[in-house]
Amino acid sequence: MNVDKLPKWAQSYIKDIERERETAIRALNEYIDNQTKSSFYIDEMECTGEDQGPSVKRRYIQTHKITVVHEKVELNIMLRKREIDLNWGGLNHSCEDVAFIPSTYQSARLVSKDNMS
Repeated sequence: MNVDKLPKWAQSYIKDIERERETAIRALNEYIDNQTKSSFYIDEMECTGEDQGPSVKRRYIQTHKITVVHEKVELNIMLRKREIDLNWGGLNHSCEDVAFIPSTYQSARLVSKDNMS
């Protein structure tokens, strides 16, 4: 966008916003780069303006056990010395039926009985 034809106050305002955005992107990337790596992380697609479209930002979670809750299913993932333990069930460790459905090579879905179709 050519801002040269805009009033001086608008040009100044746009330049200030661009500087703030660049500072925020720099701070985010420094935070991302300085994280302590761990076995658990999430990848998020974020539109920061660095590139066209979103860029991947990885955030590490410092833990050895994590729980995922979705659609009446609770999945617990725990790291052991030489293995990964998975256990699942209904919400709050209830004994509700949850189906383990293999889908592709080394991939499966967990579906609560209520959501089976």
